[in-house]
Amino acid sequence: YRNQARLLLSQSKAAEALEKAQLGYAQSREDSECSLVLAACLQANQRDSEALPLIERILAGKPNYAEAYANRAFIKLRANDTLGAIEDLEMTVSLKPHLTQIWRFLGNARYKSNNLLGAIEALKRARDNAPGNSAVMIQLGELLLKNSNVSEATNLFEQARVLAPDEPNVWANLGIASQQEKKVASAKIFF
Repeated sequence: YRNQARLLLSQSKAAEALEKAQLGYAQSREDSECSLVLAACLQANQRDSEALPLIERILAGKPNYAEAYANRAFIKLRANDTLGAIEDLEMTVSLKPHLTQIWRFLGNARYKSNNLLGAIEALKRARDNAPGNSAVMIQLGELLLKNSNVSEATNLFEQARVLAPDEPNVWANLGIASQQEKKVASAKIFF
């Protein structure tokens, strides 16, 4: 049931996933993985208030469960508790530093809390984990532009352009970077 629930979640079938997760949980209430899958399904169905106690119970018994911290962070983000979410995301990546997507969420949360340098640091970790991910390159480049690191941002956008030549954000950001460097002719090409 647990795996069926995960599969249904990946197919954006939240209601069906919840049914399977509830069946799995009913058979194994003490299994932290079943509890976490149920919590994720509850979250997907906008039932955070029911998911949160499950996650808290998991963390009480298993304080090094990275995925539980990540799920709790998403609940906190939806509740606009950015600082609480940052704490949980930081805990997640301290336990599992290879989770590229969590580094990206951490970068977004730090940026939202006006910590541009912290956001850049998180996205650099995401890039290190997934050096061929053009979306990470673009996101990091955009923050580097905001921090006036134009040449580093341009380098990232050029790498992303090779990987994703049809991505409009690459071209737009190359144009913005050219404008910031006062390269008007280049900027016109990119726009």
